Amino acid sequence: MRLFIPTIGTHLKLLKDWNFLLIPEYRNSVIWKAFGYATSNSTIYDFCHENPRDSILPADTILSVDRIYIRKGIGDYDSLTFRILDCPDPRFRSPKKKGTLSGVARFWVKLHDANVMDIEVI
Repeated sequence: MRLFIPTIGTHLKLLKDWNFLLIPEYRNSVIWKAFGYATSNSTIYDFCHENPRDSILPADTILSVDRIYIRKGIGDYDSLTFRILDCPDPRFRSPKKKGTLSGVARFWVKLHDANVMDIEVI
């Protein structure tokens, strides 16, 4: 095993489908809706009554590291935030710009879910 800690802005390409637990929290509201877990009428306040959902992003998805949060003594909050830059799944494509992806497809996952990604740094 080789240690790799990405810097902000690092682009990662998923080599395999990535299974992770999507947390129902307002910062994940856009991707929550893209996965179809909420209706277009749902508000961020509806998320507090939901349970985390097993989610999958397909191989060949390209993510950008947007934030890394790790604090000594409060490991429950360790997380990474990503932006989806490219994805074979059309649910994450922007209706405004044909063939490109929405810059708002930003989401965070717990550190332990990020640590199981099979990736290539690009």
